[in-house]
Amino acid sequence: MSHPLTGMPALWMPPDLTIITRWIPSHIVAKDEYGNTLGVGPLYLKSHSYGEFVFDHSWADAYYSFGSIYYPKLQCCVPFTPVTGPRILVRNTLFKDQVFDIIVSALKDLTAKVLS
Repeated sequence: MSHPLTGMPALWMPPDLTIITRWIPSHIVAKDEYGNTLGVGPLYLKSHSYGEFVFDHSWADAYYSFGSIYYPKLQCCVPFTPVTGPRILVRNTLFKDQVFDIIVSALKDLTAKVLS
């Protein structure tokens, strides 16, 4: 998948921007045995809530007040945009539901690893 205007990969973020923003790309990509992309979950590892259009600082404060941790967090989104719509993109195939389920399972597994 590529951006229609720039031709750059759709989930690509310049390295300098990654360093400055501390949004670490951690995308989930499902491919078939031939390397064709079947689905993507755009995912970023973050240690803050800046650059989001729904700020969750009060959630982080509530977690900390009860002795829990809120960061790091994984965020499935399009960075720096208030765009709405599906976040898990799946190619329209006969087995798209299975691909979706696999991506969701991978998201859960990665979240468990980040929090442990």
